[in-house]
Amino acid sequence: MINYFIVSFLVYSGLFIGLILAFIAKEEIKPGRKYFVFLKKMVLSLVIVFLFVLHKLDYIIVLPALAIVLVYFYKVRVNKGFNEDFLIYLILGAIFYSSYKNTNLFVIESSLMFLYGFPTGTLLVDFKSKWRSVFEILKSVGFLFVSCGLPFLFSNL
Repeated sequence: MINYFIVSFLVYSGLFIGLILAFIAKEEIKPGRKYFVFLKKMVLSLVIVFLFVLHKLDYIIVLPALAIVLVYFYKVRVNKGFNEDFLIYLILGAIFYSSYKNTNLFVIESSLMFLYGFPTGTLLVDFKSKWRSVFEILKSVGFLFVSCGLPFLFSNL
């Protein structure tokens, strides 16, 4: 069970690594922005594809998850100030927890979530204030609350 929590923190650290990479290569952020956005969408799509392919999901789980995703896309389109990363990381925390029983799926999902943090952390950087960048990343701490909290709620790890 301790391995589960360590991997959870390692997955979340991808955001900080993306932030560090952004500060190392400041001049590459502006021209590469569209590629970072594309990479975020691609990795998130792969997380969802592998979840459906390798996990035997129950429709009781799938339908609310799809409803959350639809609400998310609606909110992002309507409200430009909406923090989409907060909601995505909550969903990723639930996916992280649900994939734990299947070792192959857990390794793939954990790796993809870690890789998702690179472009996300890079895009959240604010070169005027390093602390504001860290604060933006800490808004996604819901991942840790969900991924580390669900085992205590269901205690079947």
